[in-house]
Amino acid sequence: MRMPVRRQYDLELDYRVFTGAAHLFFNSITQALSVGGMVYGGGLVQQGHLKLEDLMRFMQYAFKIGHALGGLLSILNEQQRALMSASKVSLSLCVCVCVCVCVCACV
Repeated sequence: MRMPVRRQYDLELDYRVFTGAAHLFFNSITQALSVGGMVYGGGLVQQGHLKLEDLMRFMQYAFKIGHALGGLLSILNEQQRALMSASKVSLSLCVCVCVCVCVCACV
């Protein structure tokens, strides 16, 4: 069953708003954690409760985990874009077939 064009446009708009908000949310969380980790960890290093190399090791692992989560979001984003594109191609092919059938019937 084919989706009406207006409904498809509404779904695409909702999708864009959702993915934009999700990227903004996860990027702000990542930035807040990195700044907070540097400030709090720097205080612990200054007080002598933590070695500098341990803080740097923790921050590197935290960045790697954040980068992996960002990559996962990117893959999900591309998957959704591919599904939307496939539905548009499907709609275009359906219109082309209908036009060809009408032309052949008239001839």
